Amino acid sequence: MSKKEMHSKIIFLEGLPSTGKSTNSRILLSQFESNGYHAKWVHEMARPHPTLFFYESCLTYNEYQSLVQRYPNSSNILNRVKRTRNKYIAFDLLEIEWNRFLDEEVLHALKQFDVWNFPLEKYIDVALDKWEDFAQQIRKQDQIILLDSSIFQFQIYTFLLENASFSLLETFLSKIYGLLREFNPVLIYFYRDNVNDTITYMEEDRGIQFFINIWERDQHLPYYQNRPKGANGYKEFLRDYQKTAEKLFEIFPFKKLPFEISEGNWSKYVQMILSELEIILTEISVSSLPVGKYVNEELGFEIRLEGSFMIDPTGTRKCLYKKTENEYYIENLPVILYLETPDKLVIKGEQLCDRWTTLGLVYRRIDF
Repeated sequence: MSKKEMHSKIIFLEGLPSTGKSTNSRILLSQFESNGYHAKWVHEMARPHPTLFFYESCLTYNEYQSLVQRYPNSSNILNRVKRTRNKYIAFDLLEIEWNRFLDEEVLHALKQFDVWNFPLEKYIDVALDKWEDFAQQIRKQDQIILLDSSIFQFQIYTFLLENASFSLLETFLSKIYGLLREFNPVLIYFYRDNVNDTITYMEEDRGIQFFINIWERDQHLPYYQNRPKGANGYKEFLRDYQKTAEKLFEIFPFKKLPFEISEGNWSKYVQMILSELEIILTEISVSSLPVGKYVNEELGFEIRLEGSFMIDPTGTRKCLYKKTENEYYIENLPVILYLETPDKLVIKGEQLCDRWTTLGLVYRRIDF
């Protein structure tokens, strides 16, 4: 099949946490690439993210001019690291913090414009500006974009936690759909009929502390007022999340593919997805790399290779899959390991909010 026959330039993957979005995004990316397509997977924690907001400040043009006037000695740096959109100017706060571009006073001033702290009305305006910019960028590219957790998950969290009406969320999403209509989006939605099964799976997979941490992060928001505290509060949120997602799925105006995943037959689900997208299934082999420890001494990060697995700097063990002779996909991340030489490992692909994934970061083998 030629590229011209692939009419959809955007594929959304949605579902509650622990429903396979990231794993299947990686599978789809590798399948698209093995079939000759230029594809990009935008992970929910990618940075800079083209549609979502993690550690990002946004200022109007007037707000930005006021900032520059207050800190004229930082104007050259601010102009260098800013990202200009139609209505707003954005800053990647992690990039600034990690590279110490600005002094603490200027950084503190920028953080007052962190989108996570915006009221919902202002978030809607900033988000639509970002989605519009995203659409403009897609028009310039000949590639398929895989977006996980962007159109449902991030928006449901944002609106539900503010106790916003469903009609307001529906109106907001309809405006995004209008911006993306020309790209023929496809929605792949993973779910379990019984949401409690997903909650149980999450608890077994991530531990009860994960639930508590999310609740502690969001407990100050309107949703959690007069609701159970701790893990039980977040579980109630997840139930409401699925109800909202089901309603959004019903009114999604483009092609949509639902997958009830209770039986856990992932090979079948993958084959069904590829069939719907008219993509030929290609066998992607599990890789076997030399056993070794690679270190980035400047930042103190360590990656261990153990044959077909890697242990990342957080201690998480992930399976590796062959991309090219010296490049390897990571199980459920868009990050690519490039073994430039037996003693030199370079990070490629897409970078996330975890600093160890910074593009071009070099890890050198320290045990021979």
